[in-house]
Amino acid sequence: METAPKAIASIAEHNRNARRETEPAFVTAATRLIASLHEVRLAVKADADHDKYLKALGGVTPNLDLLLRTADETGLYKSNPEVRDFCTKASSIFLSYNQALEQWNHERLLRANKNVVKLAHEVVIQTVTDKTAVNKSIQETTGKLNDLTAEVMKAMESRYDLWVNAAKQTDAAAAILVGMRDL
Repeated sequence: METAPKAIASIAEHNRNARRETEPAFVTAATRLIASLHEVRLAVKADADHDKYLKALGGVTPNLDLLLRTADETGLYKSNPEVRDFCTKASSIFLSYNQALEQWNHERLLRANKNVVKLAHEVVIQTVTDKTAVNKSIQETTGKLNDLTAEVMKAMESRYDLWVNAAKQTDAAAAILVGMRDL
């Protein structure tokens, strides 16, 4: 009968030792992820250059993958609500930054469409001598440009909202990480 308590104590000790070994790996992965998310934030603030943003966002992917894999393989995701919360926030942040990228790409496409509309209008003006046709082209071009401008503004607003949301979530995740360093 005394072997059962010894076995339970042995298992408990093994679990404590395993936790001490695996938790630093999770905290390290989480720290790397937060650092890469801050790189994305810096890319946003540094003049919002699309290529810099894309490169910084690409740097988040392997860090998020490592974090989620570490949380799963160590069992921390299932056993620790703070870890689960952190992983959920991290995934949500990454999703927000990706949605912002989609909005930015849409915005860039709309801007290119505006240039096409302007060029088409210039061709009409240069080739048509009928004043009525020119006036019609001006009206159509103005309408299309106004619509495209409104869509661009909507995409920009959505992108900025997503960035602000991701920045706030990153701050919240960093605060959770500070508490987890003492795991």
